[in-house]
Amino acid sequence: KRLNLTATIFLTTGYLGKKYAWDKKGDIPQLPLLSWEMVKEMHEYGIDFQPHSGTHPHLPLLSEKEIRYELNTSRAIIEKRLGKKANIFCYPYTEFNEIVVQILMEEGFVAAVAGHPEKEDLYAIRRVGRSHLTPPLAFRTALKGRFSPFYSFKRIVKRII
Repeated sequence: KRLNLTATIFLTTGYLGKKYAWDKKGDIPQLPLLSWEMVKEMHEYGIDFQPHSGTHPHLPLLSEKEIRYELNTSRAIIEKRLGKKANIFCYPYTEFNEIVVQILMEEGFVAAVAGHPEKEDLYAIRRVGRSHLTPPLAFRTALKGRFSPFYSFKRIVKRII
């Protein structure tokens, strides 16, 4: 807020106001997640919110009916609560297949973001998650517009190690 920066946050709407409980590993605490009051305040300051599903499932494992429910429920809640269009999707676990993409298109989503897609297009836009921007050096590099080379270098080093 102080720096007047913006971002897009993808919401798993079924978890708002609850505690982190999915994919719990080791000593990760069950921290509180965003509440709708927090989301509304952030939205007023320019943060964009888009759907990330209702319950964070592995979409390729669901039936077409279940996929549509996850997409549309999440979108409808965001649109109603924030009074804005919510038509960009973020795949849970970065997982998708041709069926998921086809359903997104049929349901009127204009784009989707994934982790590291083999081929980028409007329904497979590479996303950079929050964890990649947590180190101060990474965040400063991103602000200077040089994150892509930094991120590529980081991935190469990780593969070598």
